[in-house]
Amino acid sequence: MKKFILFKILFLTLIMVNFFPPVTEISAEILLNKNEALKYIFPKATDHILESKKLTKAQKNQIKTTYNCKIIGSTVKVYLNKKKSKLLGRTLFVREKGKHGAIMIVVGINLNGSIKNVAVCSYKEVRGKPVKSKMFLRQFKRKTLKNSFTVGKDVQGVTGATISSKAVTLGIKKALALIKTIYG
Repeated sequence: MKKFILFKILFLTLIMVNFFPPVTEISAEILLNKNEALKYIFPKATDHILESKKLTKAQKNQIKTTYNCKIIGSTVKVYLNKKKSKLLGRTLFVREKGKHGAIMIVVGINLNGSIKNVAVCSYKEVRGKPVKSKMFLRQFKRKTLKNSFTVGKDVQGVTGATISSKAVTLGIKKALALIKTIYG
């Protein structure tokens, strides 16, 4: 009987080691570089002009209290997407903390304040990989700050990747809040 129990423990240990290897250092997976991301978000734009905006303490507090988003740092880099001289919209790159590291999200925002498109540029997640899928990200198109951006309510999260789903959702909401606060 003791040999049988010992055999079971050994067998289960071997299964665990082979199917669930320990997580060591996870390298970031780069999906899109800056230029690819800008072209993907606003494909009709011919120019992507970088504009740096400085946030005041009052603006940072407004974003925190109104939209429940904490802003770290005071400089925001916004890309103005233009076709010839016509402004099509704005793009921000936002970094949020996932379970195993940073998730870099690019968010394109139309002039009316709605989301044009979203993509994940890089991440360091083990189980959160589905957050990069078009199926997950397309649910954000046309959303505005009138939406709650709550996983489980108006955002369908990825099963088994709740932290990654919440991180991407927060990053997108933060991008909208920044554009609304800076440009009105």
